[in-house]
Amino acid sequence: MILTATQCAFFFSDVLASPTRLFGDLQHDLGDVLNGEATLLPLPSDAPQEFPVGNLQSSSGSVRIAISRSRLDLYCSGEDSSIVLNWKKIPKLVERIRIVLKGANGIGLSRFGCTLSFFKASANPVLEIKDGFFSKAFADSCDELSFRVNEPVFKEIRFNRLRSVSSGSLTNGGSIQAGVVETLDINTDQSLRYIQDVYIDEVLSMASEAYESIGGAGVE
Repeated sequence: MILTATQCAFFFSDVLASPTRLFGDLQHDLGDVLNGEATLLPLPSDAPQEFPVGNLQSSSGSVRIAISRSRLDLYCSGEDSSIVLNWKKIPKLVERIRIVLKGANGIGLSRFGCTLSFFKASANPVLEIKDGFFSKAFADSCDELSFRVNEPVFKEIRFNRLRSVSSGSLTNGGSIQAGVVETLDINTDQSLRYIQDVYIDEVLSMASEAYESIGGAGVE
């Protein structure tokens, strides 16, 4: 399978009065990456705290950051029209964002999550899911299959590890490819008020292991 996209979500411990300063610091400190269009919307007084008011992106659009008063989301996809994403650049971007958050902004985090999306082209994705994940006796009567399961990991705290597999498609060079879509969402326990850096490192470590085992080769 190939890695096609990732999303890293930083949940703030405290809601910001305004994300304007954070927006400016990210634009300055990550300007070599976020060198594309930047927008900062006026913040209505009644806007939900999750409403994204700041958007920064690379010139190619392969890296994008959305900022609200309660969270920051980093979205990454393949560069130069490639559908394949190189995971190894993601932890470095996460670390640079962490430095900006912790620096002059003094923003703590209550939760961190990382979602990886994989794809494998297949002429018959339903059959592929049947053969790969279900017993023959059960699956022979099915025309459509998907599943979602949480495989939690306990390392000092609880880490959720949500895995979903389904049939889907991917647009590549104007053509649509059918295939198997696998998504892995790894995140820290939602009940925590603050998380330490080591827990973010653990999420990234588990994501790196998944990348190597599921899509590290970058080829089908």
